[in-house]
This record gives sequence, structure tokens and C-alpha cells, in this order.
Amino acid sequence: MRRPAPDVLDSQDHHNNLLTSILAKIEANVAGADDAVMLDSRGFVAETNATHLFLVTAGHLGTPTAAACPEGITRAAVLELAADAGIPHAAGDYSLTQFYAADEVS
Repeated sequence: MRRPAPDVLDSQDHHNNLLTSILAKIEANVAGADDAVMLDSRGFVAETNATHLFLVTAGHLGTPTAAACPEGITRAAVLELAADAGIPHAAGDYSLTQFYAADEVS
């Protein structure tokens, strides 16, 4: 399920843009999955219907940009902890293929 673009519905206004998350969760439940992966309007991973996503590939921590989802306290804390621990990390555009191929996803 794709998140609408900011000119349609601003993802930073999280309290009033839950329709796509609810529809995605229903779709995931029907498919027997716990959560649904939400994409931004360009097709890159944004988050799940309920939480931020992180991937680890070759010791590098990545997370999608906050362009199509709220920043989030947990997301900021994880990135801060990674910086403090000297773990290479970046927020960027990640494809579904990159998530499938990652060493770890959380």
C-alpha cells in the first residue's frame, strides 16, 4: 500500500491520516501477515502500518527517510544510539528488494 504524497495528505499529521494504514492492516490480516509494508508515492519503503522499519546490511544500519511517515521518537532514539555506538547509519530511499536482501530487518 502506498502512502499519499504530501500535497494530498501530509504524513507528518499522523493523527488524521490513518486510513491507508488501516486499509493496509486489513489487507495484511487477510493475507495472514502481522503488518503491512507501506511505500511512499515513489515506491520506496516508508514504514509498516504501525511502526518504523530498519535494515542492517554488512554492518550498516538504514532506515527510510521520514518523507512519507512521521519522524518518531523511537526512530530518532535508534539513530542516536547508532551514532553514539559508532555504527554506520543513514536515512535514505530503500527499495523492497533491499529489505528482502538485508541481513536483518526490524
